Amino acid sequence: MKHMKKFAEELRTMEIKTTFSIKKKVATINQTQRNEIKKLFENALKNDFKDINLVVGITSEGVGVEFFNEELGAIPIVSGGKFKNLNYDVIDESELFEKEQMKKQIEKEKRDKDKKFAYAENERIKEERKKKVEEGK
Repeated sequence: MKHMKKFAEELRTMEIKTTFSIKKKVATINQTQRNEIKKLFENALKNDFKDINLVVGITSEGVGVEFFNEELGAIPIVSGGKFKNLNYDVIDESELFEKEQMKKQIEKEKRDKDKKFAYAENERIKEERKKKVEEGK
């Protein structure tokens, strides 16, 4: 991560040109400078992946990396750098995302439990019907 560390150090002292959006009520970074920062970010990320001998390149969608899998071969993953508003809070958003993921997991577990119960109930009903048919013979 030496390249990303260098990028972070550069960004910390970089003079950033912003404009204030009255409509959005937030300051935004000048488009040209956002493009420059994104390019620096992508190059740092690309070089860090290269340092650990991964196949990597910059695409129109972001930084593309191929990870090797013994069964499937190369698994490509593209990560696009997306600028957020300057009032975006990464910690708050990641905590919110984590809570949403936990809620989804709980809902999935409940659905799975309900499916198992429904299957077991269906099997029980089949057995009862089968017994009644056999008793009626």
